[in-house]
Amino acid sequence: MKKITILLFSVLSVTCLIAQQQPAQNENAPISTYPTGMYYQHGPGSNNTVNWNYAYGTKLTINGSQYRNFELTTTSSDGKMAFRQWQPSENSWTDWKVLLDLTHPIPDFILKNGSTKSLHFRVDGNGNSYISNKNDFVGNGSSANGIMTLVGQSALRLNTGSSGSSGNAGVERIRITDNGRIGIGTSTPNATLDVNGNVISRVGYFGALNPTNTNSVVSLSWLNSVARIRVGGNGAGAGNGLDIQGGADVSLLRVKGNGRVGIGTVNPSHKLDVNGTIHAREVLVDLDFPGPDYVFEEDYNLTSLSELDQYLKDNKHLPEVPSAAEMKKEGVNMVEMDMLLLKKVEELTLHLIEQNDLLLKQQVIITNQQIRIEKLESYGLNK
Repeated sequence: MKKITILLFSVLSVTCLIAQQQPAQNENAPISTYPTGMYYQHGPGSNNTVNWNYAYGTKLTINGSQYRNFELTTTSSDGKMAFRQWQPSENSWTDWKVLLDLTHPIPDFILKNGSTKSLHFRVDGNGNSYISNKNDFVGNGSSANGIMTLVGQSALRLNTGSSGSSGNAGVERIRITDNGRIGIGTSTPNATLDVNGNVISRVGYFGALNPTNTNSVVSLSWLNSVARIRVGGNGAGAGNGLDIQGGADVSLLRVKGNGRVGIGTVNPSHKLDVNGTIHAREVLVDLDFPGPDYVFEEDYNLTSLSELDQYLKDNKHLPEVPSAAEMKKEGVNMVEMDMLLLKKVEELTLHLIEQNDLLLKQQVIITNQQIRIEKLESYGLNK
């Protein structure tokens, strides 16, 4: 048994020695030169299972057949791991493609096509991750912790789906351009955020900060099941209100921070100021004071017609009613004017009643006088 073991060990030793002493092969020798199997080399020198003439690093070759093979290599000179495959149609190896690059301050995992086009993946150990198709990274890993950076040469695109069985890029959904604009549903955004479609916020609000004071904001939101547009915050702009504009930045409606509303004016001095005509089917006004029914009280001091006549001659307008010049300068309070005109109508009514009573008394006198005249005339004729 001991002799058999020694014999088997001797045969294996000779076989390995024969394998290591195969003629030296060029690095780019055809894969068909070697039987199916796995081979390795670590250099410099000929420390390998097939005697490649490969100066530095380590190379691993997997040869399943001319269609199922690849090589991995690492080098001590540049600190990179590379990959290549055999191309049966070209009867040659592909160029080496770098998979892992340790030459950067922060290691990269790289997918590379030739010498210029590559995709880098980087994690720096501080929670920062980068995906880039460039060799340089934003801040070279100096960004704040917890930031993931996607770096593109001219733009970043997010596609979904595919265009057929070939698995093409699919349909573009989001694009971030090199000037910082984001397009959703469009590849040519014209604003910081350009959306070609509907936008819905299920929680929260849509808001815009004041460029000169980020403590003030205008927002569109819901509160207690009521939709609202709100201008709030503090500092510059927070209390200036809301402006609805037409063409050429012309204000159509201004809502001030104090609750005043101006239509056709940006400086309303009342709850509602309208610089124009109001057309309404009906207007209902609440009164803060009673109507002028006190005119009909017995102790009301009604101006006599003779006094009124003299006042009109002197002032050219009714008592208590503002003059035309005053109305032009100060405007007219419609509620006060309506109540004042009603008062004048009631006073006029009292004057008419007074005159009617006087006319009735005069009519009685005239009637009695007519009877007497008729009697006198009758007496004269009979005599």
